[in-house]
Amino acid sequence: MNGPRLHTSVALCTYNGERYLPIQLESIAQQTIVPDELIICDDGSTDATADIVADFQREAPFAVRWIRNPRNLGSTANFEQAMQACSHPVIFLCDQDDRWRQDKVERMLEALNQHPDAGFAFSNARIVDEAGDPRGFRAWDSLPRLLPGGKQVAAIDLYPHLLKQCMVTGAAMAVRRDYLKAVCPIPRDWVHDAWMAIVLSAWMPSVAIDDDLIDYRVHARQQIGLRRPSRFPLSLGPLGRSLRSKGIAGTKSGEIERLQKMARQFAQVKQHLQTLDAPELEDVLTERLADLDEAADHFRTRLQIKATGRQVAKVFGELRAGRYHRFSLGYLTAVRDLAGF
Repeated sequence: MNGPRLHTSVALCTYNGERYLPIQLESIAQQTIVPDELIICDDGSTDATADIVADFQREAPFAVRWIRNPRNLGSTANFEQAMQACSHPVIFLCDQDDRWRQDKVERMLEALNQHPDAGFAFSNARIVDEAGDPRGFRAWDSLPRLLPGGKQVAAIDLYPHLLKQCMVTGAAMAVRRDYLKAVCPIPRDWVHDAWMAIVLSAWMPSVAIDDDLIDYRVHARQQIGLRRPSRFPLSLGPLGRSLRSKGIAGTKSGEIERLQKMARQFAQVKQHLQTLDAPELEDVLTERLADLDEAADHFRTRLQIKATGRQVAKVFGELRAGRYHRFSLGYLTAVRDLAGF
């Protein structure tokens, strides 16, 4: 690996993870560059998770710290707690049911070394089933091309993409610990990775790695998952995965809830960015805050369209302003709104 050795922590959250946790722990221990510490925050498991962790602690080639929550915090608060317990400059977020490729840590550290201005790195992922067999698609298959010129690794301005759709999966993310104070506290109606990505991307680049550095397991018991790309996708934004997990994405009630939350969420991001004490960021943040205002207004307008029926003038107004293309899925979303979907 080129550049200085960056010391690393892994923030792993568990909840009744006995079925897949041993596979994930083994994949971390077999890295070409092993992490310096593993922080495991358990959210009230009642299965054999504690025994699995205890056995792993005795054999692990790095320090393992086990934190058991006295009450269930939920995934967002649990990940926030796990990250804050980490002590090294780079923090890898980790789910209990995936499997890391052997060179994941090495590849992501190389990317962060090559791009010292980037706040975080994130990779693509191979989607696998409960048995660990590939399902024939990757995490980024339904996303717009992120990297220019066919590059596999590049620092990019991710922010405009995140205004339309979240494309950062926490399980494939490594963040610099110095920026935790800029993203915490994380609002509880946000998924932790979506919040961190949009807040950090508002004022710094990120490193995208178009390589499958993890096997992302899709199974019936997971809280948030990825599905096979659709030919007619919904513009679900940062809330997309959480709405799918509730089984309401694509329904009229789900769409109304999504629009309400999207408007509120963009307002939350704006309010949070305004609290950052960084005069040197004033110019770039002024532009980003204006984008957030427009995004929130777009979703409020779409909510009016959904709530009151077909409003051709409002739909064409949003098209003329370019906001369907900046914050939703362009003409596809406009047609859905006109048709009352």
